[in-house]
Amino acid sequence: MSKLYYRLEKSGRDTFAEYLRRAFRYGGPWTNRDLEIISVEQPEGELVFEQFFEEPEKYPLITIGSLGGNSVPMGFNDQVENIFDFTTELGTRSLSLVDFSTSVPFAFKLPSDFTGSLGGFTADMVWKLGENVEDITIQLFQDYFSTGSVLLASGSIRNFDSLDLTTYLGGFYPYPLIQKGQEYWIELTPKSGSVYRVAVDTTYNGVYSSISYSGSVPSGSLISGSIYGGLRYSPVMRIGGAHEFSVIIRCSAKNSMEKAQNLADLTEIYVKMGQYGVLDRLSTNQAKLNLSRLLVNGVSFLTSRDIAVKGVSKGALENRKRGDNDIVFTIGVTVDVRTEWHLDFDEQTIKEINVGGDLESFI
Repeated sequence: MSKLYYRLEKSGRDTFAEYLRRAFRYGGPWTNRDLEIISVEQPEGELVFEQFFEEPEKYPLITIGSLGGNSVPMGFNDQVENIFDFTTELGTRSLSLVDFSTSVPFAFKLPSDFTGSLGGFTADMVWKLGENVEDITIQLFQDYFSTGSVLLASGSIRNFDSLDLTTYLGGFYPYPLIQKGQEYWIELTPKSGSVYRVAVDTTYNGVYSSISYSGSVPSGSLISGSIYGGLRYSPVMRIGGAHEFSVIIRCSAKNSMEKAQNLADLTEIYVKMGQYGVLDRLSTNQAKLNLSRLLVNGVSFLTSRDIAVKGVSKGALENRKRGDNDIVFTIGVTVDVRTEWHLDFDEQTIKEINVGGDLESFI
């Protein structure tokens, strides 16, 4: 499972465009979230619009651009780390509990779009009161309901006697490789005398089954739904670093220096508030931001999108003639931001990266 993640110039522009649209138009309709140009002073009830070449320019408006950026110099050791918490969600809420035991195992099907090396899975389970407490054996099969079924990996979940619904982790090692287009099932079987219950989300578009055996071939009644839990990828090695760039927010108005100035002032204020506040539709007040919801961990509209603001500055007033009678006034607000990029590799695909380093071995 190799995955590239980045939030550089294009995604940065999109984030600021979305944020400013919401901030300026909070009390009224807000649509067309993918626009790069924003109208902020239209009569209430009109939609935000985008004007390029098809129609005459309309004002006031805000345009979002960027100046390019650079990757922050870092040591190699600072750019490499191991990540262990990649998951693919299965069920999203618990709706029922299904018993399983030695005589009636429980199995669930892996999503068809899951590919890569499987590190394990999580499931919410409880112990059935009055029954024995034993380990739960977990096994991964390919072509499960056939005489040609293949056991790919196995593991166990340590015994427990909790009557509270708790998340338990079942792991595989070595990590089996899941290929797209194949069908895989995970089977849960307690040891002799134990009965456990697993939480199942019956609204999820998946398949699970209570299993019985005819000889060595499993059979069961397939039921729509899935366990309440998730599949865990094997650990990945992450290579990445920080990235810095500037977003240019140009505020323009026609025949009014005051409107252009007010628009730039508001934009500067909103960007500063966006570092700390969250947008909340609890009020129809055009004030836009609810600062009473500041979070102690620093999560805000911008930081939740992996953007940290280093500084905000405002440029000088510019003007240009438009036709014989109109003058367009523009003020630019520059926002210096810091974000990140990283590339994740399955740890089993990377060989001979010595992060600790021993210079003598290279001399």
